[in-house]
Amino acid sequence: TPTTTDTQLLVMRSGDAGKNWTQVAEAPTKRDTWGACVTGANGKDLHVTWRAFDSAAGGSLYYQTLDTRTGKWNGAPSLLLQGQNANHQYIAHDIEITPAGTIVISGGNHRQSPSWSGYLLVKKPGQPWSKQFQLNVGTYGPNSNLQAIGEIVHIAYRSSLGGYGIFYRAFDTVSMKFLQAMDVPVGPNKNQNQHASNICHIVADASDNLYILWSNGASTPGQGKIWMSYASAGNYMTWTQTLLINDPPLKWGNNANRGYSLGIAPGGLVYAIYSKASEQYQNLYIQMWS
Repeated sequence: TPTTTDTQLLVMRSGDAGKNWTQVAEAPTKRDTWGACVTGANGKDLHVTWRAFDSAAGGSLYYQTLDTRTGKWNGAPSLLLQGQNANHQYIAHDIEITPAGTIVISGGNHRQSPSWSGYLLVKKPGQPWSKQFQLNVGTYGPNSNLQAIGEIVHIAYRSSLGGYGIFYRAFDTVSMKFLQAMDVPVGPNKNQNQHASNICHIVADASDNLYILWSNGASTPGQGKIWMSYASAGNYMTWTQTLLINDPPLKWGNNANRGYSLGIAPGGLVYAIYSKASEQYQNLYIQMWS
């Protein structure tokens, strides 16, 4: 929520299936932007990562847990990566926790070498945070999204390879290594000239099949589409695509489409939820996948 002198990242809670919302807490830094959260294994602690322009010209990356029983932050926030200036700063994209309690944060840098790369930070129980693991093999790796299956974290992100497409990799939190040596394309024609937006979402169903929701377009309106890519369990190198809708006004690249997401319904069914740029995002649609 912006003010005249600050931006505030708020934690909100609903107890009636989203009909009403109340503020629980505010991030304990200044000029907070772009955060993500996930529920811990105990179902009570909320693990939160965010970006803040608190004491430097460049954004820094923070992490902290919130006790949802008290609405209070646990301890002091952890400064994970310190921003320096406009050419040396960090962005928070997503956070995930494995069944063993390993925390994985994905983010991106900003102009800093290697320019516009995505990264992972990993913290095993009782151990300090890891070094940065560069996510993308090709140039760029922004706005990554995470899904844990066991101790392996599956990642979707955009890269510039082939003309900007959505790619996939997996990271083993036990061996602390990526399982693929390359960026794996999830779009048609191996992502050639896909002109993808820089926002995507990944989820797994009850059988560990993976789904990635993403959009593409062109530098001018008229060619926008929303896609679902699918990979069966154990065969994550091979992806098939289904065109959900044509939405001509959608653009590509940093014209991020935030009007869609993925979720898991009771029983493990996957649902895609989206609104349309052609309708000024005034209507909400849901499609179920099994």
